[in-house]
Amino acid sequence: MEKDNAISCEVTKNLLTPGMSKELVPGRVAVTHEDCRTVRTFLAADVPYRRAGHVHLLTLDSFVAHCVERMQRTPAIAVYVSSTTAAAVFNHEGWQDDLATFDLQSTQDWKSWQNNNGVWMNQEKLCDFLEDQEEVIVQPCGVDLLRLVGDFRQNTQVTYGSSYRGKDGQISLTYHEEKSGASREMELPEVFLLHLPVIKGAEALTTYEIKARLRVRVDKESHELRLRYDLVKPEVPRDNAMSDMAKYLREKLGQNASVFEGRVVAAPAEALGRGACALM
Repeated sequence: MEKDNAISCEVTKNLLTPGMSKELVPGRVAVTHEDCRTVRTFLAADVPYRRAGHVHLLTLDSFVAHCVERMQRTPAIAVYVSSTTAAAVFNHEGWQDDLATFDLQSTQDWKSWQNNNGVWMNQEKLCDFLEDQEEVIVQPCGVDLLRLVGDFRQNTQVTYGSSYRGKDGQISLTYHEEKSGASREMELPEVFLLHLPVIKGAEALTTYEIKARLRVRVDKESHELRLRYDLVKPEVPRDNAMSDMAKYLREKLGQNASVFEGRVVAAPAEALGRGACALM
């Protein structure tokens, strides 16, 4: 056997017997001294007798392909889907230290709409934001949106008087042009309809329709315009992403994969390592 570096640790007596050896993790044997404090670990063989490790996949398609490939040699697997991670455990009835994961990270578009949700903006900032997010806004359509934003951007040298919501669902703004002295009115949509991809690497599966309501405020003293949008039920798409991910994996992986909505708290090897010793 090949000698490994010595590890000094405090060992729980019911886990290791003084002067005896014990396999703490697969393929690695620990030999304790009589004082039950100094532990030396050795490799049990040149080649591990079974597969162990953690593979991190970057897309949902890669995660599914990896699971399908592994299931050719390990027929029954367990998959756990939480709000943050999908984890496939290939030796779920044993050490649970052979697994693959796919993180449910938010897309940049989803982060942008979440970060600006409910935040009052000036006219210029809102125009810039809507132009950058044109591709995910489906109502009003892209052409109408660009025209609207262009007209709205041009109306910067004005004094706003009031705003009101019409029966047609539009927000009407009255304003006074400083150069011409004319008073005019323009309309803004009260509701934006978005198709937002939620999970990075799984955009095709987790793109959802969500509404954003436009809010307008005109300061009575300065007559400055402030705008914001409020996402309607912003927690729903993220919750749907978890349940839809679990449903999708059940369909793709078949009956030999048990898919649960939950997460792996600690594998036996990890729990044993924490309970047995604390590395010095």
